[in-house]
Amino acid sequence: MRSRARTLLRLAPLLALALASCAPAPRAERGEIPALRRRERARAPEERSDAWPLWAREILRTERGATEHGEALVPLWESEITAERRVRVLRPLFSVVDDLDRDRRTVRALWPFFMHRTEGRSKHVFLMPLYYYRRRIETNAQGEEEEDRDGWIFPVIFWGGGRDGPHFAVFPLVGQLKGYFAKKYIRFFLFPLWMETHSQWYHAWHFPWPILGAWRGEDQRGWRIFPLVGMDRRDGKFYRFWALWPIVHYQKLGLDTRYPTTVAAAFPFWARIKNAHLSYVTVLWPFFGRRRDTRSDSIEWHAPWPVYSYSRAPGLRGLKFWPLWGMRRAPTRWSHFALWPLWGRVQERAPKARRLHRRVAVIFNVWTREWYEVERDGRAVRVAPPLSERELRLARERAKARGKPFVEPEPLPEGAVRRSTAHAHLWPLFRYQRDAQDRRAFQLLAPLWFGRRAREPFDLHYRPFWTLYSCRRAGGERRADALFTLLRHDRSSEHRRVRLLGVFDYKRTGERGDAPEVTEKRWRFLLGAFGYHRVGRRKRFRFLWIPFGRRLPKIEEVRGGAPEPEPAPAPDPLPVPEAVAP
Repeated sequence: MRSRARTLLRLAPLLALALASCAPAPRAERGEIPALRRRERARAPEERSDAWPLWAREILRTERGATEHGEALVPLWESEITAERRVRVLRPLFSVVDDLDRDRRTVRALWPFFMHRTEGRSKHVFLMPLYYYRRRIETNAQGEEEEDRDGWIFPVIFWGGGRDGPHFAVFPLVGQLKGYFAKKYIRFFLFPLWMETHSQWYHAWHFPWPILGAWRGEDQRGWRIFPLVGMDRRDGKFYRFWALWPIVHYQKLGLDTRYPTTVAAAFPFWARIKNAHLSYVTVLWPFFGRRRDTRSDSIEWHAPWPVYSYSRAPGLRGLKFWPLWGMRRAPTRWSHFALWPLWGRVQERAPKARRLHRRVAVIFNVWTREWYEVERDGRAVRVAPPLSERELRLARERAKARGKPFVEPEPLPEGAVRRSTAHAHLWPLFRYQRDAQDRRAFQLLAPLWFGRRAREPFDLHYRPFWTLYSCRRAGGERRADALFTLLRHDRSSEHRRVRLLGVFDYKRTGERGDAPEVTEKRWRFLLGAFGYHRVGRRKRFRFLWIPFGRRLPKIEEVRGGAPEPEPAPAPDPLPVPEAVAP
């Protein structure tokens, strides 16, 4: 009983600290004070407290620096603190992320419905879909601070202000908006009965919008009686005329460029686009169409679009019978598909890499990026993989047609090292990622299909609730979670730990084959009610939370060396290069 009381006294300050950490930190805590506290944490023991899954707090040291990680009522509460960032989340209700080096705090609640972000004196708040507010403080070219504000209570009240002055509107009754839809201002009364807009080039009036309208500027003017007839002209730039929209069109575009273009159409019966090098004609669109480019000596037929397409030019081959089969080949881009959308493949060649995207039945996508690293002037330089014979032939044809000499690519030097990244996603079953440093991540059940940046807040709030199994590996360190993080396995060359929520906890320190005198082993069952702990040759038992045996030394004292770090998890989510991320 005395030991149990001592244990409760030890846990009481930690529980109080957990409750205090839920409250917003004062602004002063983002400056020098956190830095002092981080230095104190760096001197703290490797494992501060451990009553997992009720509470656990530890410091993980790797070559990337020290990270303080805390959990409570796994997986509901989690915190992670580094020298640059502090993350606290109470799943699935809210999270607080402090980017200390940028003086930015982001609070999310019931994501994606509420967010409150401050960065310096700037602020961004939204409660979707009802409320939105944004304030930005920026420095202009003269070094003066400018404030820009926008807000709305959708869909009725809009307000804001900036360098052009304040604005306010009660939609659809009356009001003025500034900075919306690329306009200097928009004024309206009983919208759409009357509206006035002012842009960079012209001043426009609509009564009502969009039926009657007229606009005039320094060199631009036009009018509209929709859908009967309309005209828009800007001197030396373009001329547009239409009648019985969308049937009759006549346009002259790019009058101030090297290749002015004329567009004439009686849609969908006939249409033509023509300039000095391009000619496109369609009859009964989309049934028949022909495109010819004299610069590349290419010709392309559609009959009808998009079912049949044929393209041919020096350095270009294309044939399509949609949705059965199609291909298009050029020196820098190859694409194929069969039984669209069941299978597709796109390969793109950049100056320093080759990118490949394979798609099966829309829901299975694989993105890879490949390059070689060669040493030049004492530093590693990226070069693209060598061209295949087909790619070389197409590149020579294109260079010859353009009258340019073709420079044969140099062979890869000896010692070139192949590098690649990969990202595979079978929605909603799994996601696999591997970066150039061979850091890997696998997740079983991955319902989010969008890009990595958009996924991050969703993963922070909800990922444990849909993850049957996940594994992250970086170097010799590995972390695996299963059964919605109820089962966790951490492993490195020196440490191993297996935990099953409140039922089982196993920890080992030391490599396999080491003498028992320099190893540590610990077993716990039923929230520590029963257990066995050995450090070196000393042993201790626990029965109904009552310890029996001599007090154990620390493993560092037994090994006579510096404290060994706990196994650190691989980055989560694994950073994926921009060219590979979907």
